Amino acid sequence: MILFGVLKLILYFCLTMKDNKTESITFRTTKEMKAALQLTADKERRTVSNTIEMLLEAAVKTSKKK
Repeated sequence: MILFGVLKLILYFCLTMKDNKTESITFRTTKEMKAALQLTADKERRTVSNTIEMLLEAAVKTSKKK
């Protein structure tokens, strides 16, 4: 019975969620910047990738306000 509920929930999310496909961006940075990003990610219990995405989203929002 629990399995049916879980499958029903998964199906619901698959049918109702937007297309969450992501794009990939590759860039080069210094060892110091990578280490700083890793420290920030560790403090916030995020991945480095997620931390970079969060910082970029904040910068874009700020840029749009100007």
